Amino acid sequence: MPITRHFLGWDGPALPRAAAYLRDQLGQGDDGSDLSHLIAVLPAQRAGRRLLELLVVNAQAQGAALNPPQIVTAGRLPELLYQPQGRQAGDIDAQLAFIDAMRNLPTETMADLLPHPPGPDDLPGWWAYATQLRRLRDDLAAHRMTFADVPRLCADRGIDLRGEQRWAVLEQIEQAYQDTLRSLQLTDRESDRIVAITSKRCALDEDKHIVLIATPDLNDTAAAMLRLIGGRITSLIMAPDQHADGFDELGILRAEYWAKQHIDLQADQLAFVGRNSDQAGAVIDAVAEARQTFTQTDNNLSADQITVGLGDERFAGPVRRRLDLADIPCRSAAGSPTAQSRPALLLRALSRFMESHRLDALAELLRHPDIQTYLQRDHDDAQQTIDDWLTLLDKYATDHLQGQLTSTWLGDPDRIARLKTLHNKITTLLPEHFATRKPLPKWSETIAAALKTVYADVPLREHIPQEQQLALALEQIADRLREQAEFKETNPTCPNITASQAIALTLRRLVDSIIPDEHDGPAVELLGYLELPLDDAPVLTITGLNEGLIPSSRNADAFLPDSVRSKLSMNDNARRFGRDLMLLSAIIHSRPFVRLIASRRTDEGDPLTPSRLLLACDDTTLVKRIQSFFSDDETSTPPTLPIKPAGKNRFLIPKPIIAPEPLDKLSVTAFRAYIACPYRFYLRYVLKLASLSDQAIEMDPMSFGSITHTVLQAFGQSDLKHETNETNIKSFLNSALDNTIESQFGEDRRSVIRIQTEQLRERLDAFAEQQAELTQDGWHIQYAEQELATTITVDGTPFTIKGKVDRIDYHEQHGYRVFDYKTGDTDHKPDQTHRTGRGDERIWVDLQLPLYRDLCKELKITGPIELGYFNLPKKRDRVGPSLADWSDDDFTDATQTRDTVIRAIRDQHFWPPNEAPGLPDGYERICADHAMQRDELIAASFKQGGAS
Repeated sequence: MPITRHFLGWDGPALPRAAAYLRDQLGQGDDGSDLSHLIAVLPAQRAGRRLLELLVVNAQAQGAALNPPQIVTAGRLPELLYQPQGRQAGDIDAQLAFIDAMRNLPTETMADLLPHPPGPDDLPGWWAYATQLRRLRDDLAAHRMTFADVPRLCADRGIDLRGEQRWAVLEQIEQAYQDTLRSLQLTDRESDRIVAITSKRCALDEDKHIVLIATPDLNDTAAAMLRLIGGRITSLIMAPDQHADGFDELGILRAEYWAKQHIDLQADQLAFVGRNSDQAGAVIDAVAEARQTFTQTDNNLSADQITVGLGDERFAGPVRRRLDLADIPCRSAAGSPTAQSRPALLLRALSRFMESHRLDALAELLRHPDIQTYLQRDHDDAQQTIDDWLTLLDKYATDHLQGQLTSTWLGDPDRIARLKTLHNKITTLLPEHFATRKPLPKWSETIAAALKTVYADVPLREHIPQEQQLALALEQIADRLREQAEFKETNPTCPNITASQAIALTLRRLVDSIIPDEHDGPAVELLGYLELPLDDAPVLTITGLNEGLIPSSRNADAFLPDSVRSKLSMNDNARRFGRDLMLLSAIIHSRPFVRLIASRRTDEGDPLTPSRLLLACDDTTLVKRIQSFFSDDETSTPPTLPIKPAGKNRFLIPKPIIAPEPLDKLSVTAFRAYIACPYRFYLRYVLKLASLSDQAIEMDPMSFGSITHTVLQAFGQSDLKHETNETNIKSFLNSALDNTIESQFGEDRRSVIRIQTEQLRERLDAFAEQQAELTQDGWHIQYAEQELATTITVDGTPFTIKGKVDRIDYHEQHGYRVFDYKTGDTDHKPDQTHRTGRGDERIWVDLQLPLYRDLCKELKITGPIELGYFNLPKKRDRVGPSLADWSDDDFTDATQTRDTVIRAIRDQHFWPPNEAPGLPDGYERICADHAMQRDELIAASFKQGGAS
């Protein structure tokens, strides 16, 4: 019986027609509901599930009981057509055997393939390379070729194959791999397939019939097996019979035929947008237009009748967010990667902490939500404890810049005790002797035990999608651990590894695993391009119709560039173009509403080109389409669908809220913050918001200054503060610096801290020279790091000003000098930092030094007082005092500015935000510093309510 071809046409969805054909033409029994003799082959699992749904619905409509066919994907079809000659190696058996073959080759031989191979104990590194090479091997096997065949075929066909020596190494690896499997009494699946074809051992059970449903891209291996079988094969082709020449007898497309075809696209089916980020908005516009169109025909359009095709997976996130804002439920048919699930991320964080025992690794682990739940179990005020621990850890990291955790904790004893408690609870999750090398199977139980400890009390209810996804992730991880536990330790390929390496290996084995994206009720489906032809939703929008995405291109390849693939008759860019043109033709003809979206530029502004599929048209249309794509008309309009409000607009700047009691005290440094931006002052001094991070690896300017102040305070309060010998001063400062650094950062401190310490030592040496001269000139330190507070009266109401004065010197003839130490890289001039403007128009932007005069009244200081900075910049010759030259009128003006600020703070005038500061301060997002049309955003925020 010859192979039968049947053309389903494309004036309607393919799968419903395929389901009807199976029942009406191939079904057995009186009602055609017995399909058990059929093997239905489809391109992907989702299409298989949908076919089964349609068959069930058809049977129910007839009141029959369905006896379903066996449904498989095209990738799994070959194993139904031959009998392996032995036990085939599983994934882990094959991978470790391949790694063993690579690692056992002489170093000089491997150098031709990998000039810099992973270290002998770097199993995850070898695993990554083995995965890459096995994919190359599988690609060749799909075209019935081996590593050894490539250089031979290239030589026969006159192909310039560069790097022939690499292929010789690959052939050696292949041979060693096969030898290893034979020694284990295992066979290789790809080799078994090729042997089955060459020895003509392919067969189909006599009572079976294969139905190929829309499989135009069936690979050479499967096609060769089917041709050996011959009869009892039906191919259902997703095209009208007028295109019969575009397919072979198995329904596999002939790329050269389709490359010459045109796609009948209408102008209103295309949407060209400015940038990639605009595509999500175009999707919303398309959905809105489709809803309006269906409403006019008295049909309501539900979410499950809409599909969004993704030319690039990176579009999934923006599209989902825009659909969510429009209150449209959606789900991704591709699901989410198991490797990005909560348990997998937890294992990755545990592995990193075991491997490095670094403070930032501990912080990463602590921020995992499931670790937080685990830590909360034993505390009454659990959330407060977690927030405290996170803040505590961030402050510890910022203060001490400790990289790797050692047995020595630094700083305050109470903080140390709390951190030890946290650290001990985390380390209970680590496997015993986790740094010891053990056979891979030994680690499965201990890794599973850590997961069990964390997730012991976490609910996993099936009816809650998020919990169901967590359960599926745990189940997939458990499957991998179970397979690893069952791996025989006596197997020569069994690796001896640490716990962190075992976790890394487990996670690598999850790279291609997916967790289904569940959603209650109807939802918009997000699909990859190759799944769209068999989707039967009436409304379809496809993003990413740009060259390089649809169709995809593989021009640059380390082993098989496109020119070589073409001459070896492998899938190449030309075949992908023909395939995608055929698929797009089927897509646009089989449903009433299709919208294709392409971007003119990337989000970075780089120009893009439209997909060649959009240019497969007559010359007149081609000119118009190119003109439309490259036009300058890129004005954007708001999405037609409403964006659901969440009470208040979440994108506006939150306005200040009036406090029951206004501030009645302030530090001298805070006045500058208010003058610079009342709103940022509110965030910092009223709400007390502060940015913390555990990412610092060196002293920032604030930490550098704090260390300097600590050393100079020790000097200013010592018996040497009146010393005139600079050598003695240097000796004291060096000792104080070493003690301070060791106390702050410990003995095992980072190299960068040691460098910064020596840089500070240079500045202190220069300070010692200046200090000796000042003392010789009759100036003596009277106060150092003196904390002061004074109460003034403004409009009859008291207000407290407080601050710490770095240093006050006294001279019998010249009176007092008040200094503020400055440790910036450049020297500071008091008037330049305190005032801005020109001439008589200068205004105060900082009141710190003038306010020191108010504070000094608390010390009963009388007589003249000079104000200034004691600079300790990078250049030694700039170290020393810099005094202000302010007149009485200037101080009067400063006092007026002080009182104006106090009045504004009392009246709680914290709006609007001013211009963003030159340096980041942690408030950038709250203040929308980088938003386009920020002034309009501030104005809109003003209307939202709140205080002024």
